[in-house]
Amino acid sequence: MPTPQADKNPIVSLETNSLYIATSQRMAAQGTFHWAVVITDNVGKATRIHWTLIKTRDINSPAEGLVSIPDYSASTYSRGNTATFAFFKIAGYDAVAGEDWDVVWDCANTVFPEGLREGFKTVKENRKNGVRCRTWALGFLRRLVESGILHRSVEEVQGFEKLVVDTSIVIEENADEFTASKMYTI
Repeated sequence: MPTPQADKNPIVSLETNSLYIATSQRMAAQGTFHWAVVITDNVGKATRIHWTLIKTRDINSPAEGLVSIPDYSASTYSRGNTATFAFFKIAGYDAVAGEDWDVVWDCANTVFPEGLREGFKTVKENRKNGVRCRTWALGFLRRLVESGILHRSVEEVQGFEKLVVDTSIVIEENADEFTASKMYTI
């Protein structure tokens, strides 16, 4: 797997008013990636939204949940030294501002059906029930289509999964040559 050199962490320039899927390496089986959605506003400020482990939870709380990182600085390596393999810009996104962000947050928070929205108490239960970062990200894009914010068909969104996975696998397989996150438009 790629690792950053002490002085090398290329910044990723994201376009304003854009929507991205970002895939990052996981210290797990090859071909599995962490999926996140990144949205930029009209001045280029990015917000990263993803389904992930909740590190500060108590024992009775769900193991995973939706996390939003405002003022996200897109770079090739995270603080944990994991590589973000690619950013896939999703064409057809209508940028939102102000109160319209409420629609985006509603879409983000209602991907999983009532009763599953906060996930289960263990990661194993989440996986058994199809609750994971990839299903959340694709579901979020479907919800954006349904809300009229993303002008793509639900079928196109379903097709993103294979394209994103296949492309990320190629990047991972060539990890020895990896120096910076790749940019794609889909």
